Amino acid sequence: MFDFNWNERLYELLETEDWWERRSEFFGLLANIEEQLTSYLQQITGDDGQDLSDEATISPEATIEGRVVVRKGATILPGALIVGPVYIGESSIVGPNCKLSCSFVASNCWTGNGSEVKRSILLDGTRLVHFGYIGYSLIGRNANFGAGSVIAVRRFDNAPVKFRFADGERTLGFKGGAIVGDNVQFGVNSSILPGRTIGPNAVIHPNVVVRRNIEAGEESVGTPSATDQHIWSVLMTAWNSEADRYWARNGVFLAVSGGLLVFMTAANTKPIYSCVVALFGFFLTFIWSRVNTIGKYYLDRWKPALKELERPWSVRPMHSIADLAQTDPVARRLKSSSKYMLYVIQGMRVLWILVLLAQIFLALASLRSSPRDFFT
Repeated sequence: MFDFNWNERLYELLETEDWWERRSEFFGLLANIEEQLTSYLQQITGDDGQDLSDEATISPEATIEGRVVVRKGATILPGALIVGPVYIGESSIVGPNCKLSCSFVASNCWTGNGSEVKRSILLDGTRLVHFGYIGYSLIGRNANFGAGSVIAVRRFDNAPVKFRFADGERTLGFKGGAIVGDNVQFGVNSSILPGRTIGPNAVIHPNVVVRRNIEAGEESVGTPSATDQHIWSVLMTAWNSEADRYWARNGVFLAVSGGLLVFMTAANTKPIYSCVVALFGFFLTFIWSRVNTIGKYYLDRWKPALKELERPWSVRPMHSIADLAQTDPVARRLKSSSKYMLYVIQGMRVLWILVLLAQIFLALASLRSSPRDFFT
C-alpha cells in the first residue's frame, strides 16, 4: 500500500518545512515502522546493535535494550526504559521512568516523567510532559503536550482506525493514533481519539476530548461554557422560530395558489373573470417569490453566528448547525425542500401563465361567438 523508500522519505520529512500539506505521503512512514526503523538504524550501528554517543548523558539506572541510537547532547534519566528500535536525536531528554519503544525521536525533544512513546515519529522540539502517551502517531515540530495528555490508538468496536485525507482514507490497521502539525499546543489532560488529524498552530484546551479533525490554527475549547450555551440556545431558538415562520408563509401561499386553481376548475365562471383570477395567481407568485427570498435571508442570517459559536467546541450540542445537515435526515429533507421550493414557485408561475393564456383564448372565442353575453 505504501510503495516508497522509507529512509529517503524520512530524510525528506526531517528537511521539509511544509510537510503538513503532504501529510498523506509521510503517513506511510508509520506503516511497518518497526521493520523499517530497524533497517534504518542498522545502517548507523552496523553489527554492534547500539550507537550511544560519548557526549550523551545516560544514567546507569536507565535500561536500554535492542537496536538504539542516542546522539550527542541527549540525556536519559534514571528509570527510563528504551526498547529498540529507537532513535534519540541530539539534545533530546528522556525523563525518569519513561518508556520509548519502536520510535524515532528527533532533536531537542523532551519526554517527561512517566510518559510513553510507542511506534511514533516525533519531529524536532516536541515536548511530552509527564504522564503522557503518544502511540502510532506522527507529531510535528514544537508540539507541546500538557501533563496527562494521551493519544488513544484503538476503537472500542475493534474496527480499523481510518485517517481521512483530501485524497482519500488511509489505515494502519486496528491501531492508529494521530497526525499532529507543527506548533500545536495541548492543555493538561487532553485526549485525542484514534485517527484524528490536528493542523499546525492549533490549540487544544485542557480536558478536551478531540473527537474530530482540527483545522490549522483552530482553537478547540471542548465543552462550551454556560454563557456560550445560553447564547447558543437563544440563537437556536431564533433560528427555529424563523424556520417555523418560513415554512408557514410558504404553506399559506401554496394553499392560496392551490385554492385558486381548484376554484377555477370547479366554478363555472365567465372567461373574463377566470382571466382576472389567473392574472391574480400569476402576480401572486411574484409576491410569493419575494417573501420566500426574504424569509430565506432571515432564516440563514443566524447560521454564521451559530457556526462561529460552535466552531471551537469539540463536543457540540445535539442538532448543532454545523452537524445538523449531515446527521439529521429530517434536516436534510428540509434543506432540500427549501432549495426546491423555488422550483415549486417557478413551476406555479409557469402554470398560471398557461392557465391565463388558455382563459384569454376562451375569452376571445366567447367574445366572437356571443358579444352580448361576454360580461353577463
